[in-house]
Amino acid sequence: MKKVFPLFLVMLLAFYGCNESDFDSADYGTDTDILTELKVQTNAPDDEPFVEFDPGMTGDGFYFEEYNFSPGVTGDSDFDSFDAWPGVTEFSPQQAEPQPQYGQQQGQRQRGQGQQQGQGRPNRPQLTPEQAAKFPAIEGPPRIFYNLPEDLHNPDGMTVSRDGQTLYMCNPNFNGRENNEGPKKYGAFLVSFSLQGRPQMEKLLEFPPLEETGQFGCMGIDTGPDGHLYVCDNQYFFNTDHKSRIIRVVMDGKKPTGKLEVVVTGMKLANAIHWMEDKLLVTDTFLDLEGKWGSGGLWAFTKEEALKAGTGGSPPIALKPNGTDPHLAVIEEVEKVGRGDSAGADGLTSTPDGVVYFGNFGDGAMYRVVFDANLKATSETIHKAGEFFSCCDGIFYDKRTEKIYINDSEKNAILAFKPVKAGEKPVFEVIWENGDTDGTGGLLDQPAELVIVGQRMIISNFDWPFPGLLNSGFQAPHTMSVITLK
Repeated sequence: MKKVFPLFLVMLLAFYGCNESDFDSADYGTDTDILTELKVQTNAPDDEPFVEFDPGMTGDGFYFEEYNFSPGVTGDSDFDSFDAWPGVTEFSPQQAEPQPQYGQQQGQRQRGQGQQQGQGRPNRPQLTPEQAAKFPAIEGPPRIFYNLPEDLHNPDGMTVSRDGQTLYMCNPNFNGRENNEGPKKYGAFLVSFSLQGRPQMEKLLEFPPLEETGQFGCMGIDTGPDGHLYVCDNQYFFNTDHKSRIIRVVMDGKKPTGKLEVVVTGMKLANAIHWMEDKLLVTDTFLDLEGKWGSGGLWAFTKEEALKAGTGGSPPIALKPNGTDPHLAVIEEVEKVGRGDSAGADGLTSTPDGVVYFGNFGDGAMYRVVFDANLKATSETIHKAGEFFSCCDGIFYDKRTEKIYINDSEKNAILAFKPVKAGEKPVFEVIWENGDTDGTGGLLDQPAELVIVGQRMIISNFDWPFPGLLNSGFQAPHTMSVITLK
């Protein structure tokens, strides 16, 4: 044994010195790091370590300011490179190997291809010179965050836990209804993804249908100051008569208890939901007001009334119909532009100074809203319908880059702009755009929502086509994408 051990060391050192190493020398500068990789081959290290959440922000306008290793995590965390097989919710060498990343052929080596330090990460798609000039804000094109199974084919609203370690997502499964009528093929689900290491998906619950419609349409989701999840139940696609609701998913830590509470009733098409420090905001896409074609609106509730409603014996907030309720803070004036889609208010976010922004799905109008102490709103249109784009789905404010990011579902694109002061006009930039695609490899396939964690932009691809959108067909794969920002 005394003779074998030194020989083993010589062979090991020679192996590390070889240029054709199976380990990515661009990622690991020392032998210690390589030995760490040997211990954790089920984790795919990336160039961004685990991020520590700053609890100073609430709602889905969270932000991350510092990047630190999480206690107990061996190696760097990587929650953007696992292309999961449908149905895989855990990852170990005994279960499955990751599928090739976008741009990589089956059978190619997953790790280093003989690259020297400083040459960048292997097997990652690179921007062409033309793309780099057109999309200067990103490190590379979109990649797969997760391949979803068939019964989760319609990913939509997302939010991240306060500690930044868990992603929650709503999946309404609107596809598969013949002529968009009758029962859905699959129910509506709440799922979670672990953001430590490779993302691991877990189905948390299937939402029980509303008795009157036999359906549930979970869309927007956000974490409340009470630690529970608040979800928009869009019933408009099943019954247009004010059946949409806000539901509280009662949580025990990061797991639902199974108890659901109705917080608000009487909405038309509850879409996006956003908690601020002292208020709860919700967009309603179709108010169906007489003489106001396609008009949507913004609902506002005080923190106190929203937290009390539907719990401890208190009834839910029952809204008055037809735009007469005082909680309706903003009513849109919608123009017919582009494809003439009548869909109204959609994506919703806010900035640390308390300014609210929301956009219009049908024509791309963007609004800046300021509330006074009595929830009286002052709004202005900062982007006219169709001026730069004509579709705004989910939006998200990221403090690190100080930008608001827009899902342009019509053009398979992500746009961004810096928040503006009253009376100013924003300057828009294109973060990424691709043509009609089925989502293979992570390309955008009708992007609906996004969240940003550190430098990672995680995107849900809604893939529910209708006239006027670039997305021409619903088909597998059912994907979530990730883009690395600079």
